[in-house]
Amino acid sequence: MNLDRDRLVELPEYLPPKVREYVEPLATEKGRVWMNYAVGALAFLSFVAFLAAGASTPADPILGAPTTTTTLPPPRASRVPGFNEVHFSVSNYPHFSTSLRHFCALHAATAEGRARGLQGRSDLAGYDAMAFTFDTDVNVQFHMRNTRVPLTAMFFDATGRHVGSVDMPPCIGRRRCPTYGAPGDARFRFVLEVQQGQAERLGIGPGSTVSVGGGCI
Repeated sequence: MNLDRDRLVELPEYLPPKVREYVEPLATEKGRVWMNYAVGALAFLSFVAFLAAGASTPADPILGAPTTTTTLPPPRASRVPGFNEVHFSVSNYPHFSTSLRHFCALHAATAEGRARGLQGRSDLAGYDAMAFTFDTDVNVQFHMRNTRVPLTAMFFDATGRHVGSVDMPPCIGRRRCPTYGAPGDARFRFVLEVQQGQAERLGIGPGSTVSVGGGCI
């Protein structure tokens, strides 16, 4: 690098030779210009890094009501191949005094996973529910083809508010099976499927709110 030696400032005489060798070029007009470019480049790179960090979203974002759980482990593979585990919490159900309860579900987070659901299964492999999550509000229909366990589907809006439930009996060996959606054709953001009779144990019903996301605790 060739820099103009017309100094803008006088350097102290006591500077060690090695330090003077590096600092002296920066005390010139060209050195000042070079430093401005360097600072500008660093600022630009910092801005790009900030945008990249801001654009990154959690792999498993929290859906629904705010939770008082501030730290959740990352999701991990479940006991059912093809699905991860996901944490969900339930609050504000009038029949329970505890304000927040934590549970673990199978997570149907992809189109393939949501289409497969609990087909071919006669239980939930020890999980409290299967959670179906969507990126936007939907009013899709569910069916019970080749699902051997009677289920209750519970529907929640983007805030985690319970918007309705429907019981779904098994449909085995039939070409056409009934379909089920949220009561009143309401739109929803996520669904919890539980074995029939388990909704009250979990504290889910009218007046409850739910959040889904993170790994099980």
